[in-house]
Amino acid sequence: MTFGKGYWWRQEEGQALFIALAFIACFGVVAASLGRYATVNLMASERLRETRSVQFAADGAVQTALNWARLDANVPLAGRAPTSCFPPQALNGVSIRVECSATVAVPTVPPIPGVLVQTVTFQACRSSVSVCQASSALLVAEAQIRRVITSPASRTLTVTAWSV
Repeated sequence: MTFGKGYWWRQEEGQALFIALAFIACFGVVAASLGRYATVNLMASERLRETRSVQFAADGAVQTALNWARLDANVPLAGRAPTSCFPPQALNGVSIRVECSATVAVPTVPPIPGVLVQTVTFQACRSSVSVCQASSALLVAEAQIRRVITSPASRTLTVTAWSV
């Protein structure tokens, strides 16, 4: 082997080692970043699953309370403090309760004889919350109940607002 000017730079001996090391380094960087990406996405998926489980439980509890209000002629009683219109139930592994509050039944606008309209607010909260307020509510729904008090008596319920 002679070491003339520039001759040793042109030799290909040992180049495979440099190529292999470069490949391993690049592959290691890509594998590490993909591993971190997968870990972050897995944690985000777990948090989203927990959040959605709570939201779906609140949704189901409010749906049940709406059906109860639609079918029961005695609910809710206006002028009272918010009452539990759906006792705490475990839905999706989360204990949710729904509180109802209502306005006083008033005649429709324009007035229709024998028809009263009442606005009812449903608030779903975790059972661990002592007082279910709008700030701690998981879901708030507002509905209007139209009661026909003349014969034949009937009642309809229309959801006017739904916020998560």
